[in-house]
Amino acid sequence: MTSPCIWGILVAGGSGNRYNSQRSKLLEPLGGKPILQWSIETLLATATLSGIVIVYNPQWKTNYEAFLERSMPTIPIIFTPGGATRRDSVGQGLQSLPSEADIVLIHDAARPLVQPEKIKDALQPVIAGQALGTSLGIPAQNTLKQVIPGNTPWVDKTLQRDTIWQVHTPKVFQKDHLVEAHQAVPHEASINDDVELMERYYPGKNAVQMVLDDASNLKITTPRDLSLAEAWLQLRLAKAL
Repeated sequence: MTSPCIWGILVAGGSGNRYNSQRSKLLEPLGGKPILQWSIETLLATATLSGIVIVYNPQWKTNYEAFLERSMPTIPIIFTPGGATRRDSVGQGLQSLPSEADIVLIHDAARPLVQPEKIKDALQPVIAGQALGTSLGIPAQNTLKQVIPGNTPWVDKTLQRDTIWQVHTPKVFQKDHLVEAHQAVPHEASINDDVELMERYYPGKNAVQMVLDDASNLKITTPRDLSLAEAWLQLRLAKAL
């Protein structure tokens, strides 16, 4: 049986406005290396990838290229500019994939601490044909309340925690199915991520499977998140001694 052709899309095109910095948050240092470099090197260490598309913010392309030179990639790297929304950016990445790509792995560049073994866990069900897609994530730990929209957040109801997961990346999909979902779901629809696109395109079907992740795979959105990532990194390094 021929092995599938797997490509990664590294989403690095966000503005980072919530980070409140004069430069891209992906250029901030984490353990002596920029956040973006951690993410690139982790994907490059995924032996099953045939290539990576980096969806970039044009303002920082030169910096991103410099990191790649340090990482010395041995697989093809394609740069493509990001769009106005995450959906647009992923769409740009999908359009840049070579025709032979069978499976696509989509990862947020702002999640630098994803572990290679978790990436393999996310890939396995899609490679085996057991799911059209997967997403790393963790079960909700806290009690969750749904509130009534408005200035005063009145509680509407309590959500069943055992059915709720917090979603991480990477997300992995059969490429053709994800492309179809991007094309079919109206662009004006409010979409949070590619898993929701698949939900809309395949309603009522078991299309996307959640795969258990580690809490250290946090998304760096604010300076506080970077401090937490530093703590997780130091803990990981201490365990490796």
